[in-house]
Amino acid sequence: MIKIGIIADLHVGSAFGLWPPKARLSTGGHYQLNIGQRYLNKHWRSITDILPPLDILILNGDIIDGQNPKGMVRYVCEPDPQFQARAALELLQPVLAKTKSVFCTEGTEYHEGESATWAEWLAREVGSIDKDGHYAWDWLLLDVGGLRFDIAHRQAFFIRYRSTALEREMQFSAMLSGTADVIIRSHTHQYIWLKMPGDSRLQMALSTPGWQIQTHYARTSCSPNRLLSLQLGMVMLEIEGGQIQDRAYLFPHPPLRRAKYAEAKAT
Repeated sequence: MIKIGIIADLHVGSAFGLWPPKARLSTGGHYQLNIGQRYLNKHWRSITDILPPLDILILNGDIIDGQNPKGMVRYVCEPDPQFQARAALELLQPVLAKTKSVFCTEGTEYHEGESATWAEWLAREVGSIDKDGHYAWDWLLLDVGGLRFDIAHRQAFFIRYRSTALEREMQFSAMLSGTADVIIRSHTHQYIWLKMPGDSRLQMALSTPGWQIQTHYARTSCSPNRLLSLQLGMVMLEIEGGQIQDRAYLFPHPPLRRAKYAEAKAT
């Protein structure tokens, strides 16, 4: 049996994402975790403790959060992407210790820098298998036990009918001569697992969950709470005899802390 772990969208450095409590800040001090980060860290430890040994680990982009320029660095706990990457490396150690081979893909430029500058450093540090000297793959086509995997970070997003973008990826792939057996995408922070019969085989597609609780951007950019990720975590795929079984390590988004309705008093 071959076991593949897929982790994406950790957003290390975000005030809404994971952060190791002992990680050194670029200012020389340490960061005090907020209530949401303590919740995330608790589940990260629980999952990494029970995660079995992996043959392959795929880090599928947006592992760090970057500098959040649109928010004027307001919602990051560490503004230096290099120190974010160091913190991510510290977080990943329990998983890396159980893993034989690592592949990394590029996330978005907004989070991981132009030309994946910051992702490239982290990918090399975790021992990612390289592509022509680059350790963060722009697009990863992987053959595992005779099954063809098409892996990339980005995918389109629909507020309604959230599986539509993933179904479209499967249809586009089916038009090609080298149709993928399994498509893996991230970016939307939504866990979706689809199976669709093709001409001669069952095609599958996976959208991975993220590790970031709802951000200020997600709350306010398009109708409050429409971008809420109901489930967070990671996914493991088990391959044996040409068959794939998904095993998701999921936990719920924490309850939203909402203020009571403010009372407007007439004067």
